[in-house]
Amino acid sequence: MPITTMKQGIALFLTGLLLIGFIPNATPQAALAFSMSFNDNQLNLDVSPGANGTACTELVISNEGNGDIDVDGNTTGDDLVITPSNFSVSIETGESVSVPMCITAAIGSLHRTIQVVTAASAKDQYGNNAENKEEDIAVIVEQYASLSGRPELPIYEKACSSKVFTTTFIVINNGNNQDTIAIEVLNAEDLEDAGFTIALQTVQYQIDAAGEQPVEVTISTPAFDAAGDNNHTIIFQAKTTFQGETISHNTTVLVDILEIGDDEIDCGTEAEEDEEVVPSVSLISSIAAVAGIALRRRY
Repeated sequence: MPITTMKQGIALFLTGLLLIGFIPNATPQAALAFSMSFNDNQLNLDVSPGANGTACTELVISNEGNGDIDVDGNTTGDDLVITPSNFSVSIETGESVSVPMCITAAIGSLHRTIQVVTAASAKDQYGNNAENKEEDIAVIVEQYASLSGRPELPIYEKACSSKVFTTTFIVINNGNNQDTIAIEVLNAEDLEDAGFTIALQTVQYQIDAAGEQPVEVTISTPAFDAAGDNNHTIIFQAKTTFQGETISHNTTVLVDILEIGDDEIDCGTEAEEDEEVVPSVSLISSIAAVAGIALRRRY
């Protein structure tokens, strides 16, 4: 072999060795994987008045690959307040990390079930990514029942003796779900003994959460009692049953029976009352006179 060719071959060999020295280290390829799970499958939030509307759990993240990873995630769920809603943790190979998490609903929130979802991604120090993961939990905004009511003004009714009138009171569903509300006159027996007749337009209503329902009542009053007490209390009760417990609210209307002839609300006079059922003497005389004229004309 010519010396020149040999020298060229040696030069190429040395150049190759030199270039190999400048080749950067290849990025290590790791099998990256992780998993997530909540400690609880379901959280119940008490949003009744006086409660805090909060429940807490832990999200467990496990590194199931063969390389250290950084995991970033965020958690969402309707209009709930989630703490923390975002997180970032570093997990060594074969290790797990727990992320404490609390979920809050506003007091008085509507009863419903909400799916809370955590979505997360992971990568190693070289920028290699693991498959993204999602994990969810059911959050139940618990139902509660509460009622209130009020009479339409006035709460004090002045009524004429032996008359029929109507009054209205309002039932309010202060609970966080539609409810079946039953209506009754709590002291009906005492009122009947006193001469009242009371008729409810409807004895049961479906009322939405935070809804109001007017309840119309027809009342027939007793006669005025000159020797007794003519002030009467009518107690209307609205009630529902929730988890075996009766929830109720009473609304009171006061009725004052006025004597015939009392001009405070124009209760008329006894003579006017009689005119409604018996023709007056002058009217009878007029009818007789007309009849006599008609007979004379006929014959």
